[in-house]
Amino acid sequence: MGPAVARTVAPARDSVVEILLSAPLDSDMDRDFLEEELIPRIVMCDTSDLMYSVFGIERALFKERVQNVQARPGRASLVKDFKRDCRRSANQTKADWIVPLASFATAGGRQEKLTLAHALQRNRWICEGECEETEVHHFFTCCKRMASENHSSAGQRMLVPIHFGVTPHAEASDDGTPSPLVRVAFDMAQHALEQPARLFVPGLAVTGTTAHLVVIDHEVCRIATISDCWGEGFGELAVIVAVLSGLDVYSAGLCPFFRYECAGNIGFKAVSLVTWYLRPPELEDDVPLVARTVEFIDEEPVELLSCAVGRGGSNFSCSTAVFQLTRPSLMGPNTSSESDPPHSFVLKIQHTGHECVGHEANVLRMIDERCNAASPEVSSLIFSHINRLEQAKSFDLHCSQMNNSDFSLVEGRDSHRRVDCGQDRSRPVEDAYQVFDQLLTLLPILYDLGIHHRDLSPGNILHHRGQLVLVDWDAGIVAPPGELVPIGATDGTGSVRATLATTPFDVLAWLFLQGRTKLPMHMLANDLESATYWFVTVLGSFRVQSWETAAWRAWKVLDLPPGNPPYVRALVHTRLELWGNSGESQCRRIALLEALRDLCPAEGQVVDIFTRYFPAWREIPNVHQLTKERMATMQAKRRDVLALQPRSE
Repeated sequence: MGPAVARTVAPARDSVVEILLSAPLDSDMDRDFLEEELIPRIVMCDTSDLMYSVFGIERALFKERVQNVQARPGRASLVKDFKRDCRRSANQTKADWIVPLASFATAGGRQEKLTLAHALQRNRWICEGECEETEVHHFFTCCKRMASENHSSAGQRMLVPIHFGVTPHAEASDDGTPSPLVRVAFDMAQHALEQPARLFVPGLAVTGTTAHLVVIDHEVCRIATISDCWGEGFGELAVIVAVLSGLDVYSAGLCPFFRYECAGNIGFKAVSLVTWYLRPPELEDDVPLVARTVEFIDEEPVELLSCAVGRGGSNFSCSTAVFQLTRPSLMGPNTSSESDPPHSFVLKIQHTGHECVGHEANVLRMIDERCNAASPEVSSLIFSHINRLEQAKSFDLHCSQMNNSDFSLVEGRDSHRRVDCGQDRSRPVEDAYQVFDQLLTLLPILYDLGIHHRDLSPGNILHHRGQLVLVDWDAGIVAPPGELVPIGATDGTGSVRATLATTPFDVLAWLFLQGRTKLPMHMLANDLESATYWFVTVLGSFRVQSWETAAWRAWKVLDLPPGNPPYVRALVHTRLELWGNSGESQCRRIALLEALRDLCPAEGQVVDIFTRYFPAWREIPNVHQLTKERMATMQAKRRDVLALQPRSE
């Protein structure tokens, strides 16, 4: 079974785009999502091709089943049930025709593996006159208990979202509810696809005249149209519903590396890693899988730590999930000793583009080699602050994915500048003091060894009890010491992977100019700049306790962190306004320092020290040595002001 093949049909695509753009959306962010994220990635497919590539149903067999169902008498009652359900209000629909339709397609000979579930969700549409505040969302799920319980959110339980309405797709219903295609697209892309390690999501939209089979993954939205779905296209619709009801968690798009359980409000919970997937092909079946320091068992118990798609970034991007291995022998000692921080083993799964496959694993291997050649003191310090590689494996395209040659992204207004705005995470402020101190010690050492992280974002600066761990080396590079490298990692299309919350001003300026200038080289001063943004942002997340206060406004007007959605043009100016010698107005900087001094005088003094001089002026001779000296001087002053004792490594 090969990857999906698309047939680009311009009129069909134009019709789908028209339907989506007609939606009476209640939010500018929803409108931006449709126009900037979803629509540029739409590819129209033949129904039999899509059924084959995603679900493995041979084209000839699919067409034969369609013909048999089409010729079978008895559809009139199903059409009647569908129309009766569509006449119900938005929060009263039952979808009681779906399971009978699937049974009709199989002549009662196949048992459904999935359960039809329902959940009330907030209405996100603009309604004229009176309309329901909630609407029923229907979907297939794998657990009857999850289907029957009244959960606050359906997103974590959705395997196959289904929306329907009797009116044509291009029209909103009488109560203002938009097309089923619009509703199912939002459920799929903004809810189901956010499930940790989800590879793809199938969904179905049905009206009285047309149905759409939709499959969305982290790269593309494929749509197959079933015309006259209650007439000449009835066979296709019925067979598709039967196939969807017969899926399981894996064939419906969840990552096959895990064993799952239904876990109440959180939906599908990965409980163990099937380590068979990590085994190299040459390893014999009876030989245990041994990594750098660990011998794995067949199923390693795991617990989710983080999922990137849920952090405010685009779902159509690299999707990263991190799980902790919870086997007791792999967990470090439960100690509060600062000199002996607990260790742990984590599994990172990333859905990424071809140009990034295996990149982070290679960077970690090169860091190991570089550090092993350094002095014991240096290597020990570095290894205490970075994650080390145990085992890595890359996989080919999943059967539901498309070859790059079969898909060409339709350019959106700002699609070349898609970035993750990041997310600040508050911790005890004393921990932030220690982590910032460790960053100031670590970054010059890494730079001198030719090790460049290049994405010092809030999500990549992890810490536990004040112990820094620098993770996610996707944008990293290891070069010969002293050799210049670009300030950011490109993805092969001219785009730079960046996190706006902490990315250096030079990257923002390059993005603002849309790549019309050459990408600058990376300097140690860029790392100091990013670390400063991180520290000020973390202080805000800890100190600002309520909105609409002077302190809240002081951080907000400087975009620390950036708003959602973030705007590069605004950030270019607000970033410069943080620095005392940038030539920009000092009003916002002064307001921030005053707010900080009111909250904590020592922190206000520290931020003043670190933001007095913009660090990354490229015209300064010997800027690298001056930056190291400035970092050491400011670090010493900071320790004095905060009465901070450096942590022994």
